[in-house]
Amino acid sequence: MIEGIPTFRQTMTEVWRRFKVLFIVYFLFVILLALSVIYRDWVILIVETKWRMGEGFVMSWQSSLFQDLLFFGATGFLGLVLTTKLPHEENFETRVNVLTNGLNVKDNVKVFMRKALEDLMVYNLRSSITVTIEKVHPGSGLVEVHCVHKNVLANMCADKEFEFPIKAYVFPGPCLDKDYGYLQSLIFEGEKVPNRRHPIYEGPIIPLSKQGYAHEGSYIISPNGSLLQTFTYKIYCSVDELEKSPDGVLFFRSQMFTENFSLHLINQSEMEIGYEYKYPNRVHSKRNKLKRREKETSPYLTGRGRIAASGGDNRRAMRNQASLTIVRDKYMYRNDQFEVSFTLKADKSR
Repeated sequence: MIEGIPTFRQTMTEVWRRFKVLFIVYFLFVILLALSVIYRDWVILIVETKWRMGEGFVMSWQSSLFQDLLFFGATGFLGLVLTTKLPHEENFETRVNVLTNGLNVKDNVKVFMRKALEDLMVYNLRSSITVTIEKVHPGSGLVEVHCVHKNVLANMCADKEFEFPIKAYVFPGPCLDKDYGYLQSLIFEGEKVPNRRHPIYEGPIIPLSKQGYAHEGSYIISPNGSLLQTFTYKIYCSVDELEKSPDGVLFFRSQMFTENFSLHLINQSEMEIGYEYKYPNRVHSKRNKLKRREKETSPYLTGRGRIAASGGDNRRAMRNQASLTIVRDKYMYRNDQFEVSFTLKADKSR
């Protein structure tokens, strides 16, 4: 089966669903013709003799009905099969109107629904964030974190392009000697069309101010297409274990439904780092119903761990350079927030 082309069985199912009454009426006429042929003598006695319809009327009627059923049945059936569209083959406006099928729904309500649904047609197919701890400043209680976001924004419609508003922002945490970090790059490019590249910023780093950085724009995503967003920056994060503050939480907010969210950690510092994370519980697996019920009792999923130091000794650095996957292929709703915080741990193995 070729993807996107409906099978004959799917088409027949849809034809039967839409024209069931018409088929039933047609089959009733076929049964009527069959019964009139089986009991022809009895039908002739009643129709031609008692009702005085004339000799040969029944044979003429049966012949005419047979021809009509054969001709209109064949041509009508072929026409229905060739012209009937499956629901997903209808244009976008028709699909929206199917949802707003109330008799009291006016055109302005349908326009509102269409705009609202257009906003949902683009989703985050895949979001991968790599957080690299580059350096630790024990005296200041800070760590330098370098973040790389890679988001694949996909259009779930195969017949309509959408101009979708996209936001990218950085809220810096604490500063180190008046340094809040920097913006390195922000690039949008067509994942399936490499020459469609929209670099918002690409070049020398831009120092961040206390207000941070924000970008708002809109990009056209072609039918069944996708757009790759790459966002790179560095900020500081507090690692004060005694007092948990907003400066000690690194958060990533989902601006749309995200089907596969993954976060990876790399520790390039010379100290072992502990981490804790939290994100909304969106359990949907049915493989283990008991485990699923246990997880659903908590609104958040949490975890903690530690990642070994990789700075200093070159051999050890090469061994620990690989990223540590904290979560993989989790899905998040719009405005869901993934939070991760860090704590310092002395590296006793050194």
